[in-house]
Amino acid sequence: MNNLIYGEMFDVIQAYMTTMENARLQEISMKPDAPFLGAGMGSGEIGVIPTLNATTFVAMTQDGKLAEGFEAIYTEMEKVRRYGFTQGEFERAQNDLMRRAERAYANRNDRRNGEFVQTYLNNYSKNTPMPDAETEWQLDSMLIKMINVEAVNGFAQQVIYPRNQVIVVTAPEKEGIVNPTAEELLAIREKVANAEIEAYEDNTVKEPLIPEGTVLKSSPVKKTAQDATLGTTEWTLANGTQIVVKPTTFKADEVQLNAQAKGGLSILSDEEYYMGELLPAVVSMSGVGKFSATELRKQLSGKSAGVSPAASEYASVMNGSCSPRDIETMLQLVYLSFTQPRFDRTDYDNLMKMLEAQLSNVESNPDYLMQKETIDAQYGHNPRRQAIGKEQLA
Repeated sequence: MNNLIYGEMFDVIQAYMTTMENARLQEISMKPDAPFLGAGMGSGEIGVIPTLNATTFVAMTQDGKLAEGFEAIYTEMEKVRRYGFTQGEFERAQNDLMRRAERAYANRNDRRNGEFVQTYLNNYSKNTPMPDAETEWQLDSMLIKMINVEAVNGFAQQVIYPRNQVIVVTAPEKEGIVNPTAEELLAIREKVANAEIEAYEDNTVKEPLIPEGTVLKSSPVKKTAQDATLGTTEWTLANGTQIVVKPTTFKADEVQLNAQAKGGLSILSDEEYYMGELLPAVVSMSGVGKFSATELRKQLSGKSAGVSPAASEYASVMNGSCSPRDIETMLQLVYLSFTQPRFDRTDYDNLMKMLEAQLSNVESNPDYLMQKETIDAQYGHNPRRQAIGKEQLA
């Protein structure tokens, strides 16, 4: 039992650190002129070496900006090592981890076979603990509340230290692009280690998604119908919207929403087609209302709710999901997505920069080229049936 508690405590502390650091790195990647396209931090086994665990920081950069990205990610490592995390960051992570644990426990009887396999394999090959859902929930809920930010910061200092580091670089060899040498990378590392670095500032203030006092326009229910065979209730609103509600026992802690209106990509011109296809990516970078995507994630800490507008071939779509207790939050996000969709030129430019960087390398991949030519041949060079490339992006 002691091994189980120790192992679970170790996992929870790691989860705290990973949650907070990845939120920081994602926030940086969303800024204009970000030093990397994306970055992440994780803990666990390295590749196929089952006896070696490590804390890993990874950054993806544009071609030719590897040195800049390495300096940025190493600065973030050093910032955590020196100053740790703030109480505000910790409280948001605590809300998220607790909500995650609650959902896992609520859905304990709805898991698929595949979710058990790796747990059994790890128990057999490494003797890792394999607690039942009840025990895991009791331990996790206790540890998430018991651990404080000082414990996580102490752990961070132990796993990020100047010695015993491995730097791995994977970069394409291209004409005109010079990647830093090993000596240059070590010089950057030394520079950061000796530099004055400011601590992370957390200025987030919790606010309601919809300002208090906002008067919401509504459409009254005109007609209600029941279908005993399907187990559904249907409301027809005065504005013509039809709402169909179907309770199920598929999952104990999940509500799904799918809203559709006729139209979609089919009503767009050929020139607009790929704008519609990339809409979900733009929306994911943009946030809603007064909140950027980064600010929205912070406001939603402890909530399990999200929506995603999109366009299928023949329908305009709004998908959403949430926990039963977060239905109001999900519907607020739906309302804001319709009435206050947010667009920010900087966020859009960052998305284009990410996609351009991905495409600059993927277009030299023979698998991509084969797929591109196959699609083109199948659909007779149809302008609406092209693999996304630089031409469509432009």
